[in-house]
Amino acid sequence: FNHTETQYILELVLRSHLERRQWDKAQEVLKQLGSRGRVGDLELLGHGEIALQQNNLELAFRSIQAIRDLFLRTKMWKRLVHQTAVQEDYGLLLSFNSRASTLQKDSEYHLIHGYALYQDGLHLRAYDAFQQAFTSSQGGKAWIQEQALFLRSTIELRSRDFEQAGNHLQELLSEFEESSQRSEYYFWLGVLQLEQRQSLRSIHLSMRQVDPEGARGDGRWYVLGFSSHEMNEWGKAIAFFKQLLEKHSQSLFREESFYRLADAYYQQGQHLVADQILSEYREEFQQLSNAVRVIERQAQNMLKLGRLQKAHALLLKEVPIHPDFRLVALHLDILNQLQDDLGMLELAIRTYNYDFLSDQRGLISYHQAN
Repeated sequence: FNHTETQYILELVLRSHLERRQWDKAQEVLKQLGSRGRVGDLELLGHGEIALQQNNLELAFRSIQAIRDLFLRTKMWKRLVHQTAVQEDYGLLLSFNSRASTLQKDSEYHLIHGYALYQDGLHLRAYDAFQQAFTSSQGGKAWIQEQALFLRSTIELRSRDFEQAGNHLQELLSEFEESSQRSEYYFWLGVLQLEQRQSLRSIHLSMRQVDPEGARGDGRWYVLGFSSHEMNEWGKAIAFFKQLLEKHSQSLFREESFYRLADAYYQQGQHLVADQILSEYREEFQQLSNAVRVIERQAQNMLKLGRLQKAHALLLKEVPIHPDFRLVALHLDILNQLQDDLGMLELAIRTYNYDFLSDQRGLISYHQAN
């Protein structure tokens, strides 16, 4: 057959298979085209399409880079970027960026690239990429502007640039009134107000705009409870933390909420309830992230209930595991109330191996001398 006509017919067949997503048949045609010598853009497109379907992103990248037609190359490049982003392979995406100097980069690409940098912990470089995405999308895609502005505000929150973060969050709420993410913006505005120690009313107004059934539902209850607890509004703190614990069994805020709920009851003088909450807390969390604080409050609560022996037994078990001076000082006080001189001497001797400061060691020696 005539070489040119055969080439043309094979390319038509390849295009048909690609459009019908018949990858095995397309692969066979590509082999025939490859045996004829020159590799054109259509063949490179076919190799890139099949590599994307097989999730061989590195091969797809090499094929796309070799495409000569700028429009076709840009189209395939965007598909590759999207697929890499969907798979959350941010390291590979950053690798593609460093090697793709000739590929066109639009506002959407800058947004995805910025997110890859963000996930990699490179927040300053991510901020610049989001700024590029925001600037290049002016008058174009509003959703890119919105996302770029929001992600910049989260970086500003991380770096404690509260004034700029507040301005951007307010801009998001005013400019994107129909956004499905308004609940998210109100959540971070409430977090910002909490960090700035603004009035309890302002924080609660923001958090009440957050969807309690949405992704930030547990965070909403936590910020409401945390801010109330910090302002010594014990009754409100109890109500909010109870909501979180009842409705969100897998929340990342659950452990801290348990402690603050028990502490709020303790501060109100409801020591029996506090004791029950602390017992539930210890049962659910065998490994405590801040064990000393919890053990100290549990022992103090037992003292308020007049349970000196139980407090003594608790600290006798926990101090060797958590040799903190606060627990040792509390245990010495309990042993003193029990008039257990032998116990005080034994505790003082055990602390010789603990890494205490000189003034802390001096207090223990004072008790030992007495």
